[in-house]
Amino acid sequence: GDGPGGINMTFAGVRIGPGTRFLYDGEIIEVVELHTVHGMPEALVREARSDSVRQIALNELMFSERSRCLSCRLPG
Repeated sequence: GDGPGGINMTFAGVRIGPGTRFLYDGEIIEVVELHTVHGMPEALVREARSDSVRQIALNELMFSERSRCLSCRLPG
């Protein structure tokens, strides 16, 4: 298999994988691993401050107004 957190996805032209960081609802979170649930990509993320882990849809991370990617490199 892939091993823990072993996959990267290119999503909306942005490469995302373990270690990708977002500012989400004012919290810095880091992707721990990516997987698909019912065919939809989901990210398991760790909140930097509280160290708690939760799952967020990748759609939400990428496109929500509550979310901003800190370590994504846009193509071009």
